[in-house]
This record gives sequence, structure tokens and C-alpha cells, in this order.
Amino acid sequence: MSAKQLEVSSSEKLNDLLVIVDKVPDDFFTNAVYDKELDRAIEASSSLVYNLDDAGEKQAKQDATNINKFAKMFDKFIAATFKHHTESVTSWRDGKKSKTKLLLENRQKLIDQFAEKRAEKLNVIEQVLRDNLDDKRCELNVQQHYFSDDSDISPLIKLSGTLTPKGDLTRKADSFILNLANIELAEQSRIEARHLMLENRCLKEGINPPLTHIHLGTVFFSDDNTFDTKVEELVKAEIDRRIEMEARIIREQEAKKQAEIDAALKAQQVEASRLAREEANKAALEFAAQSRISDKTSAPTSDVQAKTSEAMTELPTEIPPEVRQRMDADRAEAESNQQPVAAKKQPVTNGKHQVEIQVTFTMAVSDRVSDKAVQDHFLSQMPDKLKSSIESLNTRSI
Repeated sequence: MSAKQLEVSSSEKLNDLLVIVDKVPDDFFTNAVYDKELDRAIEASSSLVYNLDDAGEKQAKQDATNINKFAKMFDKFIAATFKHHTESVTSWRDGKKSKTKLLLENRQKLIDQFAEKRAEKLNVIEQVLRDNLDDKRCELNVQQHYFSDDSDISPLIKLSGTLTPKGDLTRKADSFILNLANIELAEQSRIEARHLMLENRCLKEGINPPLTHIHLGTVFFSDDNTFDTKVEELVKAEIDRRIEMEARIIREQEAKKQAEIDAALKAQQVEASRLAREEANKAALEFAAQSRISDKTSAPTSDVQAKTSEAMTELPTEIPPEVRQRMDADRAEAESNQQPVAAKKQPVTNGKHQVEIQVTFTMAVSDRVSDKAVQDHFLSQMPDKLKSSIESLNTRSI
């Protein structure tokens, strides 16, 4: 068959197949005949040939229009059928899902209710455990300070194996709680023993007030070796500190005592020097007055001599340099104001002549005795007859 030749039979056959209807057949979704109609139309339209003229062009356009209408009709039917069945399936689906939702809600209620009851039961079990632990602590006299956060009762907080049907602890649970209390009691005994040991150790070494756990810090609760090492270190430091403090106190007390002694000695020396000057001056004045009295009223054992001797014996053993200088100055002034003892010259008679005798006495006297006092004492020891022959008398320190 030529390509330019129109196959009329095929075109007519195609027109017979392309039947257009407005209503979707009720069996469109289930009847396979509609699929066969599409297959035949596809086959008939696959090999159409037209003449290359106006009639051929017109026929080709007409066939194309009919194929388009037929195809759109099927698309419409397909969409309508899909929508119909989709809405139906959706409604069916929603109905079924609403029922399963109710079923799942009942499931959740069951779970929530059991969880609530479970939590209540576990709370009751936990409270029973804690009450029993407190009872055990009280029985063992465990102080609250030693209640441990590590006393974990969580392994026993479970629905089974902890409480009997009557609500009491099982033997296993009771033993577990007793063990927790014993652990706290052991820690209490350990810490109290350390307090006592530390106090006795300090009292033995004379450390008062004794050291406490505050001085050791966290080491107080560490292992025995670390604790013992730290205690010995602190005790040694306290002993060294005490020895140093005692030595410092002794040095301070000795220095203070020595200062008080020095001050007292100085005051005593000053006072003794003052009294010595007063007595010496008084004795010198009295002696000068007595020397002008007649020989009959002079006596070796006069009150002046006694006072002079007493003043000499009561002078201090040591006189500070500044006091000694003042005494020497007073003595020089007194000697300058005092007239030398003049001997009464005897007239020359037949067979007699005057003789001048010079004698030097050297003796050791205490530094507390002045030259004037020595001279007065020397004169007091001489008889009146010799004293009356003294023309001049001079006493000086060498």
C-alpha cells in the first residue's frame, strides 16, 4: 500500500471504535472490556496513513480530534472512578482507624494506670525501707552526723522481693538495711576513735588546746597511713612552736627582770650616793664645829665620830661614775671652805726645840668612801694631844 494512498477501511474502523458517551459506566472499574476498547483504539490509530491533499489533511484532523475526545473521555472516567473509590476507601479507612485509635487509647489507659499504681507501690516500699533504716540507726546509736549519702536503698525499691504480703521487709531486705546501718556505725566509731586519739596525742605532748579535725581538713577522713602521717607532722610543728614560744617568753621575762633589777640598782645607788653626800657634809660641818671647842669637850667617841663611821659603813659598795664625780666636787668644795686644823705652837723654852714630823699612811678603802670621810675617821682615832699638834692634814686618792 502506497504512503500517499488513504486506507479508508482503517479510518472507518477507528471511527467505529471511538464511541463517546457522557456517563461513566457503573462497571467501569471492574469490567475489562473498557481496557480492550482502549487497546483496539491504540492499535487502530497506530498505523493510519492519509493522502497529501486537502481531503487527507481534513481526515487526519478529524481523526485526531476524535482520538483526543475519546482519550479525554477515558481520563474523565478514570478520574471519576478513582475519586469515587478513593472517597469510599478513605471513609472505610477512617472508620477502621477510629476504632484502632480507641483500642490504643484503652491500651495507654492501662499502661498509665499500672504506672501510677506502680509508682505508689514503690513509694510505699521506699518509705518502709527508710523507716527501717532509721530504726536500725537508732538501735545502733548512730548519730545523725554520720548518716551517709552513700547508703543507697535503690536496689531494694522494686515490686517483688522487698516486702512480704503483710507489708514487712523480707529477710533479705532486712539484712541489706542492717548492713547499711552497720557501715555507718563503723564509720562513726572510726571517726570518734580518731578524735580521741588526736586529743590524747596532743595532751601527751602538752599541746593545749589540742588539735581538732579542722586542723587536718579532709585528711582527717582519709586512710589510716595518711591520717597518722599528717597527725605526726602537725604535732611536731606544735611542739616546735611551743618550744620557741616558751623560749621567747623566757627571754622576754629575763630581759624585763634584768631591766627592773638594773633600774632598782641604779635608783638604789643614786639614793645611797645622795645620802652619803648628806651624811659626809653633815659630819664635816659638825667636825669643824667641834674642832673649835676646847680640848676638854672633845672626845674620840663623840657622836660626830660615830655618825661619821656609820656613814662610812652604810655607803653603797659601788658608786656610778657620775655620782663619784659629784661627790669629789662636793668634797673639794668642802675642803676649800674648811680651815686646816692648826696645831697650837708651844713656845720655845730652855732645853726644848720644835720638831716637824711628816707621816704618810696608805690604805685601801671601798670606792663608796670619800676622801673626806677617811680623813675624819683617821682624826677620830687619834688622841687629842696628837691632834693638837697637827698643823695641816691632807688626804687624797691615789
